[in-house]
Amino acid sequence: MSRIKLLQSNEIKDFDTPIIFNITQKQYNFSFSDDLDIELEKLRHPCSKIGMVLQWGYFKYHGRFFELNKFRQEDIDFVTKFLNLKSKYFDFKENYNLQMAYDHRKRILALTQWK
Repeated sequence: MSRIKLLQSNEIKDFDTPIIFNITQKQYNFSFSDDLDIELEKLRHPCSKIGMVLQWGYFKYHGRFFELNKFRQEDIDFVTKFLNLKSKYFDFKENYNLQMAYDHRKRILALTQWK
């Protein structure tokens, strides 16, 4: 019995990876509403804030979430600068973990009233 193959391997990779935003797209997608601003105030660690905004922007554009290892360094740097944080004091990829990511995903889905 043959298997149905919907996507080629390169298409799967493209689907599982956020696009490369230009500067205008970054400014739009990583900007946030008052509701998200309130959620960010609840977060203490800079990595948590950066992760929340990254997930927000990717979700805003793609309508889905990505694995943490797929976050683009250029986007991490942009959001760090956007939030006026000093990246030399922490390592985002080392400190942002799955538990934080799952919590942020739930908050984003609630904020956007996603169904």
